[in-house]
Amino acid sequence: MDRDTYHLLAPVTNINDSILGVHLEPGFQIEKWSYKTPLLNILETLLSDSISSSQIQYILESSFCVLPSEDFGYVITGKIHVDDVEKHEKNDPLYSLRILEGHMERLENRIQLMRLFKEGRIGTLWYFFYKKENDKIIPYIDIRQPFIEGYEPYNLEITELADLNNFIDSCNFPFSLPYLQLAYDNFEESYHTENNHMAFLSLMIAVEALFNVGQHDLRYRISRSLAVLLSETVEMGEEIFGEIKQFYDKRSLLVHTGRVMNLSYDDIIELRDYLRASIKKIYDLNIPKDALAKKLTALGYGQPIS
Repeated sequence: MDRDTYHLLAPVTNINDSILGVHLEPGFQIEKWSYKTPLLNILETLLSDSISSSQIQYILESSFCVLPSEDFGYVITGKIHVDDVEKHEKNDPLYSLRILEGHMERLENRIQLMRLFKEGRIGTLWYFFYKKENDKIIPYIDIRQPFIEGYEPYNLEITELADLNNFIDSCNFPFSLPYLQLAYDNFEESYHTENNHMAFLSLMIAVEALFNVGQHDLRYRISRSLAVLLSETVEMGEEIFGEIKQFYDKRSLLVHTGRVMNLSYDDIIELRDYLRASIKKIYDLNIPKDALAKKLTALGYGQPIS
């Protein structure tokens, strides 16, 4: 049986030591590497035909893979063994590449679930797959990832690590409920723009994907449904209801006039937090959209949903 062994190196943005124990796909891990050696040296080898060392350093530092004040960075590493390569590639010349892309997709799913678990701009910058022959690095393929805009470190409290691992280990992702996946896709899209009003619109589309089931009284219906879903007390429900109404008013002004009034980055973070909590709770409930709407209409603030 012939076997090819590929190595993975993927620089990770906006993280710190709190993330080192996170569960990724089996066989892969997040490691802390010295900046100049080995991280920069290996990347210079992998990118020697395309960009210079100074450009690599600029990319790493401007994307917050490495902070200029620090002498280390964080990377995903691992090995992939591809068996019976010659046999499979007779019928599918891209067989090995598809195996590698499958691993990359599953790793990206884990990174996305981390953003769903908690706010923070964690992301992967680049996936490098390479071989080694007598300790010599042989580049195979590199795949650039969409950049997560901005500097906002992903930091876990000590008590959160176990909860995060349980969340990403147990979550079936992508989601099986179409409306929940649509909401999530727009939630995720909000991370990929530095424009506040575009991020805000993506988040409001996600809110409507979860809670809009009619053509009338949308502002009231959506605001109340989200408040009922998340509130633990009447007072909490009234507060959420008022805040979502204000967001809906800002959305209407933006969509119908093109004007952005009093829209701040704090609004993006707060709305994203409401969506994050809503998506996770609806995932746990695991019910179709119409059934969810009926439950939320029948219940009041602070009442449990089963």
